Amino acid sequence: MEMHDKDWDGQIEYLKNTRDYFWNDDYFEFLVHSVWKLNTPINIIDFGCGYGYLGLKLLKLLPEGSSYTGIDIGTDLLTEANRLFQNTSYKYEFVKADLLEYEPYQKYDLAICQAPLRHIPQYEKVLQKMISSVTLGGKVVCVEVNRRLENAGLYIQGYESELHKNDEWLHQRWQHEVDSGGRDYLLGAKIPILMEKYGLIDIAVRVNDYAEYISPKQKDYDLHKLKFLEEHQNILDNKADDVFALNIRSMIITCGTKSQITDENL
Repeated sequence: MEMHDKDWDGQIEYLKNTRDYFWNDDYFEFLVHSVWKLNTPINIIDFGCGYGYLGLKLLKLLPEGSSYTGIDIGTDLLTEANRLFQNTSYKYEFVKADLLEYEPYQKYDLAICQAPLRHIPQYEKVLQKMISSVTLGGKVVCVEVNRRLENAGLYIQGYESELHKNDEWLHQRWQHEVDSGGRDYLLGAKIPILMEKYGLIDIAVRVNDYAEYISPKQKDYDLHKLKFLEEHQNILDNKADDVFALNIRSMIITCGTKSQITDENL
């Protein structure tokens, strides 16, 4: 089974808060149209879709006739996803399933995921399912984190020593996760190698350009500060004064294309 499925099902607001600071819309559009070249109607499968956030971003940019299938194990997440999609004109379907057990019943032009694989110890099995689910010439895109890289991009004014202590604490925590057979804090950097291992070609790797900046001079500062404090409560507390901070997300975006030899490597 997936790790922490019930925990995520109960953290929809947390997920929404963090997704607000994931992407610059212009860069996402650049990826869709100029890098992945998704300029004709396609059908998409999203592994670990959550409440459908990534699906909405994609479908807004794709030609009419595109379709979207989201797979997740969280009942509440899928209820919210259906609510968000129900008044749109998009072709969509949400399926409740464990990613380790789900078997796609058709082939797709694009298989994509955003940040679920780090939470699944057997993430290679899910990546293999993603690859199997696409047509010949189809694309597999994984948007995942390397926690060491992400943590290096965090700066909070006045908390320099705490950041250093936090580095050590987090490294011990992440290593414990690996040693105990749990989550892999280096996963984002491993995806390109794994895609090549399983026969995908034209591997291309990018880093998300989003940098979260927080300052009291921002119009939405109070809400932004509240969200930031919640995410970084191991460093700050709710009594923190004005917060000046920079948080470089450093999501690693890897894309590969399915070739004739891919299935031989699965």
